[in-house]
Amino acid sequence: MSIQAETTTSSHLREPGKDERFFIIRNALNYYNNVGMTAYITLPEISEEQFLPTVHRAIASTVQQHPMLQVNLAHELDDKVSFSPLEIIRLLDVLTCRTWAFNDFGNDDVGLDAELEREHNRAFVSGLPQWRLLLMRDTEVNLVGLIRFTFSFFYHHVLGDGLSGLAFLKCFVNSLQLPPTSDPISPTLPVSSQALPPNVEELTSMVEKGADEMVSDQEKKDPPISKVIPASSESESPPKVWIGSIPVNTLPVSSRFSSFTVPPRETQILRQICSAQSVSMTPLLQTIVAKSVFLAIPSDFDQLRGLCSLNLRPHLDNSVVQTAMGNYVGGFATVYNRKSLVGKETNLQGSRDEGFWKEVRRTKESTLAAIDTEKKKIEMTSRPAPSGVKTQGLDMVTWMQGLIGQPRVASFDINNLGTVAFNQGVLGTVELGKVVFSASQSAIGSALKINIVTSPKGYMVIGLAWQQEVINDGLAPKIVETVKNLIDDLVATRND
Repeated sequence: MSIQAETTTSSHLREPGKDERFFIIRNALNYYNNVGMTAYITLPEISEEQFLPTVHRAIASTVQQHPMLQVNLAHELDDKVSFSPLEIIRLLDVLTCRTWAFNDFGNDDVGLDAELEREHNRAFVSGLPQWRLLLMRDTEVNLVGLIRFTFSFFYHHVLGDGLSGLAFLKCFVNSLQLPPTSDPISPTLPVSSQALPPNVEELTSMVEKGADEMVSDQEKKDPPISKVIPASSESESPPKVWIGSIPVNTLPVSSRFSSFTVPPRETQILRQICSAQSVSMTPLLQTIVAKSVFLAIPSDFDQLRGLCSLNLRPHLDNSVVQTAMGNYVGGFATVYNRKSLVGKETNLQGSRDEGFWKEVRRTKESTLAAIDTEKKKIEMTSRPAPSGVKTQGLDMVTWMQGLIGQPRVASFDINNLGTVAFNQGVLGTVELGKVVFSASQSAIGSALKINIVTSPKGYMVIGLAWQQEVINDGLAPKIVETVKNLIDDLVATRND
């Protein structure tokens, strides 16, 4: 079904900030498509007649709580671009429903990955809602009054970061707690004229930065070296850095996606191991990814550059952005050398691999230094920047077009959203299973994109996105399998 919406051109909500402008242009140039958040949901005590009306009501409620979902984009590649309000969204046209015979509901990674990959290769249409939903109903369950389904939310990156997907999911699940309804709902959703949440530039001192310094480190042509804590020097010869089988920014973009699940028991063991080593989960996973890439690529590549996203929301003095959709993310880079990380070991037999844990701790130090840098930038803010100031005199389109054919920014980037947290009692009778964080790959940026999220029940899903034109066939699956094996090795040492 096509997405249809009526728009008003008589007013605009605000101009995009510089980060937002970057995301708009990136999509308009066909460099990127969307971000995705998927949840496995079970609804008990609901009839067939109540199911879709109840879901529709939850969608309507969620959209009304997030003004970023109510915006229209036009003139994406010129200075007139702004956020204007959608007057009406035809709700049924942004929702696709289908049945799905899950082999094992909640554990059918391969089947779901194929559906997510398909959606991440579908571009949004200019002037129409920049988000869509996919509901896949499980046909294998035969219990009366029990309905299981996956619910996927795909959205333009300008509408929000990864945590924005979780904000949408939380509102949706909370709305499902209301008593089921069989009442017909309006096929259209009136959109209110709510003010949009402020962009990150309005809340920080980033307004002083130059043209290519405001976009996220994951996409920068060359992130500032001051943010990089390098690996120890091993030789005076220039390192050979792996940044993809094709090491330059390339068009077209055919996104591939694969994920796997770490069960709750194993996830808990990883947390215990991290606690024993005085590190957090993200530095551990980032270092595991780096080692996995080294083990998968030719041995003559001796260096990797890994990027990691940082959540800026806890450091922003604005209560709205803590639960709003929007982009409030920073980032940093860490360099890894093959000899420091791999050596003679090809597995992770726990704390006995001291070289590996040294690299994890170094990654932790890199993370803490980056957080400190971001906090200092925010604390330096004397007053909010005027809305829209970021786009003045900025020829970002030409700059971004010039990135094609240039070396890719890094080997991989990782974004770990942590555990999906609900207030006590919010879930009620709704059973929330696994959650999957996915995304398109980008023509510019890192060669590999790793997205991670852990559900309230402890299922940690690790997803890998790559560009078919940049990564050789067989390499990405080999990296995924190696990450799985290294995690299994690490967990096994706890059982020794």
